[in-house]
Amino acid sequence: MVFGDPACERIQLTEETIWAGPPVPEMPATAKAAIEETRQLIFRGEYAAADKLILDKALAPRIAPRSQQPLGDLNDTLQWCSQCR
Repeated sequence: MVFGDPACERIQLTEETIWAGPPVPEMPATAKAAIEETRQLIFRGEYAAADKLILDKALAPRIAPRSQQPLGDLNDTLQWCSQCR
């Protein structure tokens, strides 16, 4: 996120692996085969069966709450700016 003061800019840095909460769950070993089978079900118009298969065999269990946390702030101050000191 960038906070808009051009003379003394503050940029909040993020990194995709910094999360609060429990660890990210592993994908099930059945995911690849389930996705391939789901494609075939969709091509045949069996949408309810495809949805159930994805939910049961391809998705990792949802762990909540999880929220991304900031990595830190980067402050950029122009030398001639006296209001930033």
